[in-house]
Amino acid sequence: MKSVNAITPLVLLAALATGGCNFSATDDTATNQANAAAPNEAAPIANEADPVANEAAPIGNEAAEIVPPPVVAARVITEPRVPPIDTCRKTGSFPEFRQRFETAVAERDFALLEPLIDYDLETDFGGGGGMKTFADHWRGTSWKTSKLWDELDSIIALGCGGNQGGGYYAMPRMFVVDLGGVDPFSARVALGEAVPLRARPSEGADIIALLDWALVTASDSQKAVDEQPRWTEVTAADGTKGFVKTDQLRSPIDYRAVFQPRKTGWKMTAFIAGD
Repeated sequence: MKSVNAITPLVLLAALATGGCNFSATDDTATNQANAAAPNEAAPIANEADPVANEAAPIGNEAAEIVPPPVVAARVITEPRVPPIDTCRKTGSFPEFRQRFETAVAERDFALLEPLIDYDLETDFGGGGGMKTFADHWRGTSWKTSKLWDELDSIIALGCGGNQGGGYYAMPRMFVVDLGGVDPFSARVALGEAVPLRARPSEGADIIALLDWALVTASDSQKAVDEQPRWTEVTAADGTKGFVKTDQLRSPIDYRAVFQPRKTGWKMTAFIAGD
């Protein structure tokens, strides 16, 4: 009996120890079950957000239909056509003069350009002119940053032509082209092979036709050459009417350079706009 009584406390301690482990395991199991349930409860919240994203999709689709793409026409208007071809003399002394002129412009160097300008250069139709008047008008704060170079760049790019009598050459060539009775003040040349003629003065408007260096007539013949709205309403030779961005048109009587032979060689004898 004594041996039994001696063992009993040890058994009880072991039982208590075992019971303690069971209690701990039971608590962990309960905790794990609680933790396992938590994500499952949160999942429906995340799923509820999906319909919101799905509802937003039609909004984007509706916005895409607000501005339909413009309809591009296949028809091209070419007549009368005034392309920037070059008909100036390729022999004699003029080509060498022209090379010097274009080099001076490319380098923005008035010291190179000045010897090529006639002392009595014509600059307006009111009797004004001469080298001093020209320089005072175009120099600005510096010859290097003068707006003159951009004007000369544009006329050089549009070709060179001569008058029928052969007494002078001019840039751009469109200045010497026969306009076929079109008023010079309302005449405009489309600057490109595919200039859009639109139904309304908007880049989103339908394209009625494409102008291929075509000569057209501006609707407001009284507007001065230097008054440039963003859009110009024009009529093509075949009667088609529409709108063209103003910077895609040029008047044949806008700025042009005229070259004539003098005793000391070829000179730029006029740089003028208007008629």
